[in-house]
Amino acid sequence: LKQTYNAIMTYHSKLGEHWDNERGANIGGALAAESWSKYVAVKANVQMKPFHNKGWEYLEFLEDIFP
Repeated sequence: LKQTYNAIMTYHSKLGEHWDNERGANIGGALAAESWSKYVAVKANVQMKPFHNKGWEYLEFLEDIFP
């Protein structure tokens, strides 16, 4: 759980990257899809793949636990 949490927080902290817990990264459009594909192709970012257009149900709970 903590690895997924950290992956989301890292992605969210990148300048210009969208994240919300309902739509995840909310990738729409060809340019955004291409950028997303490149991002998740990197081995360190592969955990973000499921969050292309959906959030993570545990994020709010873990935000209360992890600083």
